[in-house]
Amino acid sequence: MTKFMYIYSGGTEAQSSMRPEDMESMMKEWMAWGEKMGTKLLDFGSPVGQGTTVSASGEEKPSAGDVTGYSIIEAESLAAAVAESKTHPHLRTSSGCSISVHEIYPAPGM
Repeated sequence: MTKFMYIYSGGTEAQSSMRPEDMESMMKEWMAWGEKMGTKLLDFGSPVGQGTTVSASGEEKPSAGDVTGYSIIEAESLAAAVAESKTHPHLRTSSGCSISVHEIYPAPGM
């Protein structure tokens, strides 16, 4: 099995305007997704805030993009990890939501 990172984008506007009962319902969907994933879910992840990009020269600027969180899963292949992402509740948060799926390579020498 290979590790993959889901990087969640979008949805912050929709979440900030949600009623408490809608937020509770959304969290129940996330928890159900986690239960469905079972042992394939290695790290449920967390929401993330605005970031800073640092260049090789030390220049700092606000990060591009709308990254809102991450999770780490295990799957047989990139295709399998992508297939799992298509049923993720994040994609139902708002029309602008997306999930990027990236393979995590083992660190050399570890």
